Amino acid sequence: MAVLSMQFYSESLKSHTVISAVLPSKTSGPDPDGVQFYEEGKKYQVLYLLHGATGDCNVWLYHTKIALYAQQRKLAVIFASVQNSFYCDMKYGPAYHTFVTEELPRVAKAFFPISRKPENTFIGGISMGGYGAVLSGLSKPGQYGRIGSISGALDVVTLTDGTSPTLTKEMVRAAFGENPSFEKSEYDLMERLRKMKAAGISVPPIYQCCGMEDFLYPCNIRCRDAMRAAGVELTYEEGPGAHDWDYWDRAVCGFLDWLPLKKDLVED
Repeated sequence: MAVLSMQFYSESLKSHTVISAVLPSKTSGPDPDGVQFYEEGKKYQVLYLLHGATGDCNVWLYHTKIALYAQQRKLAVIFASVQNSFYCDMKYGPAYHTFVTEELPRVAKAFFPISRKPENTFIGGISMGGYGAVLSGLSKPGQYGRIGSISGALDVVTLTDGTSPTLTKEMVRAAFGENPSFEKSEYDLMERLRKMKAAGISVPPIYQCCGMEDFLYPCNIRCRDAMRAAGVELTYEEGPGAHDWDYWDRAVCGFLDWLPLKKDLVED
């Protein structure tokens, strides 16, 4: 596989930023599946994989075997850095929601051989990134074929009640402003789902999983039930595991196996 790092000036962030990418390639000798990696016009299916709080665009590469998993599945994976923004356009900081949902896909498609079709484009993440993946997918429902949340911090309505060991008042203030009210706001994912259902807007299929020893497990159960009530096409899985990379390295394989991945590269 090829593991790449690219720095560029972001119009939405008003600063330079760095993204990382994994692109499958021949490892040694002919590909056993006969995949033509370097044929003109061939594109990869692509996953935008989001980090959690305190992470960056390399944290997945440091702590999991995601590069190997992507190589095995002929899948391109794109990683970005968004600080502790909760993937929103921050009240006191950069416009990371605009960056992730608009500029990042545009830049990635310009530089990397990835498909432009929604059915070949996926988004997922862990913890804060799980929230960001669902927020992005609901904001741009026609842009992603599938959405994944692993140990997602999906319920911002209750995130400031002291249950999170990493989310501080300073993080909340920077992302959402002074004394934010989340319930039934644009950041309340369950409220978004209810409104989308009422408006007849289709939601991409969602994969959700969480470890049963995770401090976010009760939150995930509540959100699982709310998504089912909203008629979401939901695949939910749980099992032993805490809020850590041991669980996430295992869990991401379940997410990848759920994606409708092709054995060969695609035409677009």
